[in-house]
Amino acid sequence: MALIEIPVDPNIASQKFQIILDGALFNLRFFWNTRQDTWAIDISNDAEEPLIQGIKIMPNWMPLFRYQIPGFPEGDFIVVDTTGGGVPPERTEFGTDARVKLLYEEAA
Repeated sequence: MALIEIPVDPNIASQKFQIILDGALFNLRFFWNTRQDTWAIDISNDAEEPLIQGIKIMPNWMPLFRYQIPGFPEGDFIVVDTTGGGVPPERTEFGTDARVKLLYEEAA
């Protein structure tokens, strides 16, 4: 099983991109929620149909493990705090080259 780092830019507060996970195309949207001071993720399929919305990004956690949604990526998303502290990321502390990263472990 391959481990993929999801390429989130920590300097952009709201971003959306397409990515292939386990052979299927998905749209990922990441945004900084100013009310809750937290990062969140939306995932939709290649037809832009929402699969899940507004899930908080919390370190050392698998944010989507409990969801069984048809058409959802088959692998696991894993949020990692590279310092081991487990502290939720601040606005610029989540993404590529940041303290907190989102990884995806492919199912096959």
